[in-house]
Amino acid sequence: MRKSFLLICASLLAFHVCAQGTGWDMQAFSSYDIVGTSRYVGLGGAMTALGGDVSAIKDNPAALGVFHRSETSITIGWRVSDTYQAQSLNSTIHSFIVPQVTQVFASPGASLTGIGSNFVLSYQRLADFSRDWEGGMTGLRSSQTDLMAFQAGGLRMADLESADAYDDAEVGWLSKLGFDAYLIYPTGDADGGWTSLEPGNTRMTNSVSERGYIDNFSFGWGANTGDIFYFGLLLNFKNLNYDKYSTHAEAFESGNVYSMSSSVIAKGFGFDFGAGIICRPTSNFRLGASVLSPTFMRIHTRTSGEISSRIAIENMGVQHYPSQPPSGYEEVVARKLPMRFTLGAAVSFGTRGLLSTEYDWQGGWETSLRNEHMLKLGAELVVRKNVFLDLGYAAKLYGNFRADEDIYLPTYNSARTDTEYAIDRVRHYASVGASYRHNFFTMGIAYQFGAQWRDLYAYAGVSNDGQSLTPETYHHLTHNVVLSFALKY
Repeated sequence: MRKSFLLICASLLAFHVCAQGTGWDMQAFSSYDIVGTSRYVGLGGAMTALGGDVSAIKDNPAALGVFHRSETSITIGWRVSDTYQAQSLNSTIHSFIVPQVTQVFASPGASLTGIGSNFVLSYQRLADFSRDWEGGMTGLRSSQTDLMAFQAGGLRMADLESADAYDDAEVGWLSKLGFDAYLIYPTGDADGGWTSLEPGNTRMTNSVSERGYIDNFSFGWGANTGDIFYFGLLLNFKNLNYDKYSTHAEAFESGNVYSMSSSVIAKGFGFDFGAGIICRPTSNFRLGASVLSPTFMRIHTRTSGEISSRIAIENMGVQHYPSQPPSGYEEVVARKLPMRFTLGAAVSFGTRGLLSTEYDWQGGWETSLRNEHMLKLGAELVVRKNVFLDLGYAAKLYGNFRADEDIYLPTYNSARTDTEYAIDRVRHYASVGASYRHNFFTMGIAYQFGAQWRDLYAYAGVSNDGQSLTPETYHHLTHNVVLSFALKY
């Protein structure tokens, strides 16, 4: 029966996806921003072939081999995150960030092996999850309660009535909450069918608040052979902190109402490693490439849900039925996040400046996540001696969903009660920066504008007449200002 239920769910989803699984979380936890030093940000992150920048090392470890002097570097920044719905400002979040703190130990002279070796200890901020969403729709022909009924499929009345239902591995918390709140009821079918309280014409409101980050701590080695070939190896340790709080409320045409509150708190620690090379066949041309292994991460997730309803039941008047499961459900899982490849080229024009380009590919074939493609372009102009102007642009594109995988499907026994999910669309970055570089120190400033479109679904499913649900489209805009300072010795 359970297998049949999953097949039914698969046929009902407008996309082969849903927030009940872990697919959406893993997609977000493996998607990184363009963040780092002022030069790195100003050039749009297009530094795989250039190297010589502490933030470029996380993309291509061979960037460490380009350093000829030891360096202590720090960057501070200010981030403003704006969310727009239907061209109207939905929310604004301000945050102070420290994108990187790095120490490079350089030995420009040749070692006993004839290779100049450098080492690095680095902290880098890879991603920020600060986002708020609010929205609503009226006249919907479906309901979140339909998903509750789908999840309850195959269960008996006694399964959901049991005081131990939340501890039953066969019972999903969403269906249990819906049952306690009188939002679903059995159809009387022999196979344990369930249906929602009432059909369509629903008014829905939804709000989501996300906070968190991914930090990266690195130890690496880089080598320089005659300023022609540069090599690098890097070991990364990643720290994940993510919180999400959401509220989903519905009002039916009959006057029945309910509100569902959910939370997800995820903390993880993992590691990966990378290798890279930069080739400088001529004095004004460079090629670079790198590979970063999958990230092996152990994630501890704590989820909770609470529902409150006001339902009119025949011969009982209007009743209020609150329902709350235990304080939360905890799960510790091991995940493998996608690996990444980079390829770049750069050409310099003597003392006038340079152009640089880079292509990043993040592969999800082993993790069944969407592939990510990013194109980066950067230009640097020498304004005068020691003064530089940087310009950058980058675009991130997303591949198709894996139709042959079910990681995005709701699991019938999930303890997750948050049903909303967002499908990321193309993301654009545009940046400008300026720096002053002395023999003994460097300081710079950069501004980056980011724009991304996201389709937010309150839940997965289709309307009663078989039409796909319409998402709410949000424009997520970010403004980042970073200041960098480095000492060279």
